[in-house]
Amino acid sequence: MSLPSSYSEKTLATLMADDIGDIATALSWAVGASDAGSYAEAVNDVLVLAGATAIGDVGVAEARALARVSIWRRVVRYIGGDKSFENDGLSFSKEDQAHAQACLAIAETEAMSAGYLDTYLVKRTSIDSSLEDPFDTAFYDPQGRT
Repeated sequence: MSLPSSYSEKTLATLMADDIGDIATALSWAVGASDAGSYAEAVNDVLVLAGATAIGDVGVAEARALARVSIWRRVVRYIGGDKSFENDGLSFSKEDQAHAQACLAIAETEAMSAGYLDTYLVKRTSIDSSLEDPFDTAFYDPQGRT
C-alpha cells in the first residue's frame, strides 16, 4: 500500500481506526460509509491543531501525526480513570488505560518533534501519598530542640 498524496475526512478516520485497533470495536466507533462516522470530532480536532479549515489543506505527514494525537486523546478521555470498569459488556482495566496514555505520550512526542504540535505540554500526575511527611518525623523539631 502506498502513502496517499492527501487525506479526506473518511480516509483520515480510517487511519485513526486502524491506529487504535480493537479499542475502536470495544467503544463501538466506526468509520461512516461516506464520512468520518464516529471519528468526526477527532477529525475536527486535527483541523483545529493544524489551524486549517479542510483536511485537504493539511499535509500528509502533519495530518498523520495530528490524527494520532487526536484519536489517542479521545481514547484516554473515554476510558480514562483511576479504576477498572465494566459496563454493558465493555471493560477497561488500569493496564488498558495506562497503555492508552503511553500511546498518547508517544503520539504527542512524535508530533512535537516534527514541529506539528506546540513544544510545551502540561501533564498532571498524582503525588505518592505513601511518602512520609518531613515535618512529622523525629528529626524535625520546630523549636530546634534535640
